[in-house]
Amino acid sequence: MHRSLCSLALLLASSATLAAQVTPDDDGVNGLLDRMEAAVLASDTEAYLACIDTTVAEWATEQTNWAADLADHTPEMFELTLQSEPVATRESADAADPSAVEADLRFAWKLPDARERSIEIPARFTRADGGGVALRGRSVDEPGLRRRPDHRAVPLR
Repeated sequence: MHRSLCSLALLLASSATLAAQVTPDDDGVNGLLDRMEAAVLASDTEAYLACIDTTVAEWATEQTNWAADLADHTPEMFELTLQSEPVATRESADAADPSAVEADLRFAWKLPDARERSIEIPARFTRADGGGVALRGRSVDEPGLRRRPDHRAVPLR
């Protein structure tokens, strides 16, 4: 009986963890990108920042400062495009957070009276509080980790 209860508890715990994971084919990533685009084009700082995972302090500061600039410099065009299929990370910077996927993400924008610009980053998406998906930042920004060419996270020594 005790063994059955332990097995049931492990099964339930595993199911809860799996339900919280962002899977490589998760439509939540595309929905997140749509919400981010709409927020930027509407100069809605609060809605944009609701899409950002603030776990990594440098990323949170960068995105907060960028969003604060939206009121004065609203792009007339802003697009977020996945340049690769999202893949589950092989290792996580936080063992308690196995819910990340990574993909190359292209940011393209055009300010009025300026040329179009773009950048591409290796992006990390995680499950946000409340069950949605959030952009955690560049996969190379994880504290204490260095990325190898195969994108596997390796602890710094």
